[in-house]
Amino acid sequence: MTSIFQPPPTYALPVIVDEITGKSVFNPIWLRWFLDLSKGLSASGTPGGIIYGPPTSISGHVVLWDNTTGTLLKDGGSLGSAAFTSSSSYLQVNPNFITFDITPTGVPTTTPGTLYWDSADGNQTLSLVMAGGATTLQVGEEQFYRIKASSAITDGQVVMFTGTVGASGALKGAPATGLLPNTAMYVMGVATENIALNGWGYVTAFGLVRGINTTGGAEAWVDGQILYYDPTVAGGLTKTVPVAPNPKVVVAAVVHAATNGSLFVRPAYGGKLGDFEGDVYINGTPRDLGLLQYNATNSRWESDSVAWLDIDFPILIRTAGAGIPTLTTLHGKLTMPQWAVNDFNVCESQEFIHSWKEGSTVYWHLHLTTNGLEAVNKYVRFELEYGYADVNGAWTFPAVVTTADFTIPANTPTKTMLILSLANFTPAIKIGAHAIARLKRVASAGAAPAADPWIPMLQMHVQLDTIGSRSIGTK
Repeated sequence: MTSIFQPPPTYALPVIVDEITGKSVFNPIWLRWFLDLSKGLSASGTPGGIIYGPPTSISGHVVLWDNTTGTLLKDGGSLGSAAFTSSSSYLQVNPNFITFDITPTGVPTTTPGTLYWDSADGNQTLSLVMAGGATTLQVGEEQFYRIKASSAITDGQVVMFTGTVGASGALKGAPATGLLPNTAMYVMGVATENIALNGWGYVTAFGLVRGINTTGGAEAWVDGQILYYDPTVAGGLTKTVPVAPNPKVVVAAVVHAATNGSLFVRPAYGGKLGDFEGDVYINGTPRDLGLLQYNATNSRWESDSVAWLDIDFPILIRTAGAGIPTLTTLHGKLTMPQWAVNDFNVCESQEFIHSWKEGSTVYWHLHLTTNGLEAVNKYVRFELEYGYADVNGAWTFPAVVTTADFTIPANTPTKTMLILSLANFTPAIKIGAHAIARLKRVASAGAAPAADPWIPMLQMHVQLDTIGSRSIGTK
């Protein structure tokens, strides 16, 4: 049957909000249209007019317009593939777009599920009233966690992750407390409502938290101030940067400092060294007073890197005579001890420095400067006698070391400085121990240099593992 009536007034909503009562009412425009159609109603289930459907109507059910047939479909009819039966409790529509009133009035802003345009200057977006009605999400401007409280949470407290609710996919949270640098990332955000123990609620991970006290109490916060996780107060915030080893977590900025103020939340984590920095490598548990050095080969900072230092045993010439190195001119007015065969020097005792790695191997070596250029290889040899003593310990004197010949290559320029390794030992001593040494030049098996070389220094090359010690005798 061809309809003789006009299509429904799709330019208007069937249900509107009465501005006076705030209640939902049927739109008079649609009511007029239904009245115009009333004369075409059929009392039976067969087409007796332009409305098709069961012979009886059920209170609260819908009547739909079918643009294809130009007819109304009573309860039990269909619209496309969507069936509407007596048990239907929803209406499916597929609009191209929805335009919201940008100056709405009478919005039930505490009714969960309410979606409306929020025209506040700081929002200008859709707002959705969340479960419980105490929290509103500004769409696109905020991010929330919905959590179950493992401890009671107060609106405005910093919340940390405490676990999950089994296979439900839900998270647990509590006022943040007891965090360490390696657990700093447990901070989730700031509670945007009060949440009772085992209750459910929302935590803002990004966005504004409003309606809380942001005066800071004795800290006297001001607008724009950066706030950190407070390690001294459960769920607290502070304007004071926490001191290590407490974690440094930037939680929020004060938007409006007032008893009814607001915060902008965006946690940023500063945790344990090596957790976040891509160019830091911490090898196991850091050593007390341990070293952190840059390794150019690996392009990173490394803990407990091997470092070395020399302990100097200067050759001090105070007298002249047989067997004593002679101070001669190296250049200009600069002098240096010159060593003939059988010359010797007893070096002053030196302390094992406090950065030395206790129990590590020590390497004796000397610095020799050539005296003249020679066309063939020349050779030198040395004898080293030394001893060491721990604090409150007896002196130990290892066997005297006589080295093999050291080669001075042919055509080595005069006054070239060479390093010659003599011996090594691994003493069972601690920092603060002392060592003493006697160096002697002895006859070499090969041809000796025509002019005696200069030797200004005997040294111990030692490995370091700290920058020092906390006391005189212990690391």
